[in-house]
Amino acid sequence: MVCEAGHCGKQDRRNRGLILDISWGVSSTQRFFRDESHACYAFRMDQTTPAEWIASGYLARRDHQLDEARNCFSRALHLCGASDDKLHSAQAHAGLGQIERDRKNTGAALKHYQLAVELYRKQDAPLALAHTIRHVADILLEEGNLEPAQRHYEEALAIYCAHEETPALDLANALRGYALLTEKSGKTEEATMLWQRTQALYEQLGIEAGVKEVRSHLAFLMGR
Repeated sequence: MVCEAGHCGKQDRRNRGLILDISWGVSSTQRFFRDESHACYAFRMDQTTPAEWIASGYLARRDHQLDEARNCFSRALHLCGASDDKLHSAQAHAGLGQIERDRKNTGAALKHYQLAVELYRKQDAPLALAHTIRHVADILLEEGNLEPAQRHYEEALAIYCAHEETPALDLANALRGYALLTEKSGKTEEATMLWQRTQALYEQLGIEAGVKEVRSHLAFLMGR
């Protein structure tokens, strides 16, 4: 069951800085990585912790320095292996998944995201888990694997709806993917309902690009 738009919209401070969204808008989890104290990212060789390398990796990606970003995430993963740090390992794999997806290396991206999901399941970071599961679902949907994609979207949405602190943008982006899947599955009535819920959230957040996309899908569905 999908929670109603607006019921899951509070920011989760426990999960800030764990993941980076690639869908419409800037999620609460992205803002952590805009700390200019890390502005030199890959060139700060004095960095010693996985968290520093991960933050630098996202800053490098923000500046479209994908090689530098990959190096940062890989360095973080190396440090995590030496200390058995599963939480930061999950974050590093999620970052590498994002970089591989940016490079259109879908297979490699999926593997990194799946490893991140496995690691997040062992941690107390439910929103980071849900966010990463949603990325897996997005890739599966893009590849046409509708059944596993549906399972992943439903799991991510169940987690989001169980936590009042879920950022509204993260919920909206998960609903967007689920609406796309439902539309592709030929379920016009259900897809229309999901798009309407997605639209309500994007309008609430002022995400004009998201609202425009939703309207195009609703127009298509109503014309069937």
